[in-house]
Amino acid sequence: MTVYLDVLLITNAVVCLVLIEASATVSHRVLKPWRSFCGAAVGALSSLLIAADSDNRYCAAAILILKLSAIVLTVMIAFGFGDRLWRKVLIYMTAKLVFTGVCFLLWQFTGSRVIIVQSFTVYFNIPVMWLILAAGGVYVILEAAERIRALHTRWEGYRVIYQRGSLIVSMPAVCDSGNKLCDSFTGQPVVVLCSDKLYHRFGLDSPDPERLMGFHLTPFNSVGGQGLIHITNAGSIRLIEPCGRERELRCCVGITRSEGRRQRALFSPVLLGG
Repeated sequence: MTVYLDVLLITNAVVCLVLIEASATVSHRVLKPWRSFCGAAVGALSSLLIAADSDNRYCAAAILILKLSAIVLTVMIAFGFGDRLWRKVLIYMTAKLVFTGVCFLLWQFTGSRVIIVQSFTVYFNIPVMWLILAAGGVYVILEAAERIRALHTRWEGYRVIYQRGSLIVSMPAVCDSGNKLCDSFTGQPVVVLCSDKLYHRFGLDSPDPERLMGFHLTPFNSVGGQGLIHITNAGSIRLIEPCGRERELRCCVGITRSEGRRQRALFSPVLLGG
């Protein structure tokens, strides 16, 4: 089977880009386009290792190390270096394994009987378009799995405690996968407190700008519609999980009306360690 260099690089770049975006969806990250493209470029370049001779065990070990290093470098470029890097590497490797499984099914479905295993990489003799469709299938599978997981954890009895000076407020919390709101100044996720009491206590309904000291307005579209929400980094929030474990959240606080309903908090799953 003849492998053309340009097709090899372009196809792997597209596949890596889709897998990076799928991994970002699972980890609830919004990536900058240049990071995604640069990470995909590194992944595409690693496909050139197919030309390396892996018959020698030392060369084979070197190729394996290079391929693993390319995966880590791809994730580092796309997601940045952070304390949860290895979890993102694991998610990306899982996406690649699922992609391999989907390709195997397509390989069986198309009736092709040519398969190449070289330099710790499996190459299926299937059309390029099928490869891209397989990558899209991985995205759909991971997106569906994440939505099912989020649905499972949505109503598990979380609570948050917001403390600001002498003010201490406790309310039920909902793990909301649709809440991807981040503070434009600090870049931190925003826990949205839907509470008429807090909204009026802080005078957020007042036209007097002096009463809004410590708050700034940010557009949102994840809490019952869209509009502007008042955000502050003053105070602290503790999350109480269903098992009783407590953790301090590194986040900002957004306060909006609850429209006469019971007060509640909405937080992103990323704050659970994702």
